[in-house]
Amino acid sequence: MLTFVEDSNKIGPRFYAPLSLILLVAGVLLVGEVGYEHSQLWITLAYLGWLTSFVIGILYYSRKGKELETIVAGEGLESDAFLANYAAVARVNTVELTILFLIVVDMVVKPGL
Repeated sequence: MLTFVEDSNKIGPRFYAPLSLILLVAGVLLVGEVGYEHSQLWITLAYLGWLTSFVIGILYYSRKGKELETIVAGEGLESDAFLANYAAVARVNTVELTILFLIVVDMVVKPGL
């Protein structure tokens, strides 16, 4: 499990953050290509959702990943500290997945259009 936690800490900053930025750039370019305006409600909501997800990834997951790695190395997987931190990460992950789902709904429904 320690290897998984270590690998997750390496993959996140090197893989997910750049892909997230590519997604943002593609979205901005597509808005211009199709003729929508960045000020439209559904596009603004999508940007806010993206920004929230990006900030959670950069600030929360990177810090918690390092904490989990330290706990697993020192106390093991069965420790109360690991289980509590893992549960906290799972709750935040659920919130983030909900945000991402709402972005998809926003893109399909296009409120304000």
